[in-house]
Amino acid sequence: MDATRYGIDGWPYVVGLTGGALVAGAGALLTDGRPRSACGVIALAAGVPAALGSRYVFGGKVRHRDRLLDLVPWRGDETVLDIGAGAGLMGVGAAHRVPRGRVRCVDLWIGKDLARSGPERLLANAGHDGVADRVEVRTGDARSLDLPDGSMDVVLSVLCLHNVPDEPGRRAAAAEIARVLTPGGRVVVSDLAGTEQLARWFGEDGLHVLEHRRAPHTFPPQRVVVARRPVDRSTLIAVAPRP
Repeated sequence: MDATRYGIDGWPYVVGLTGGALVAGAGALLTDGRPRSACGVIALAAGVPAALGSRYVFGGKVRHRDRLLDLVPWRGDETVLDIGAGAGLMGVGAAHRVPRGRVRCVDLWIGKDLARSGPERLLANAGHDGVADRVEVRTGDARSLDLPDGSMDVVLSVLCLHNVPDEPGRRAAAAEIARVLTPGGRVVVSDLAGTEQLARWFGEDGLHVLEHRRAPHTFPPQRVVVARRPVDRSTLIAVAPRP
């Protein structure tokens, strides 16, 4: 799979760090003494995160996507919501898991968060993978989802919710995720900040937090929160115990 189809996450930072490393490296080659040492330190400080970021963009994020999707016990007919869908990394991946289901991808399409992000690119990626028939794209805000209560079996979000600029907004996004989940539905979030709050808010909104842990091999380093809405036991058919 060509990971570059899904854009460069935080591209201004990756490009800036790469450029800084190259300039500082050139300075280290063209100077001597203390200036050479200083340039060498700068080149290393910029080059290491640039290399890690590039490694994640050009392959690591696809592997991370697959690990996240493996956290859901798919049936194949789920209705899925991808918040902050970008170029469709999560949404297109989820569409492969639901041949009888539907994936709604929502985003505000802010270019600085993901290079060349937009509905057209997401739909092109879905078409490239042969899943366009089960992918729907909408412009939408995580703080106010245009969806009925209990309408989504799975909610996914990667590197999105930390971009909400204030705590009340992030709290509203957490409440919206809990609101739209079906009984038994599951949410999987991976983000670089605010996951402790998110896990606490999910608990306050009646979800059962199943996991909150570090995500391996991600850059910037991320943490994963997995939560599930309990099934309303009042709707279950009672089964008499065996004698």
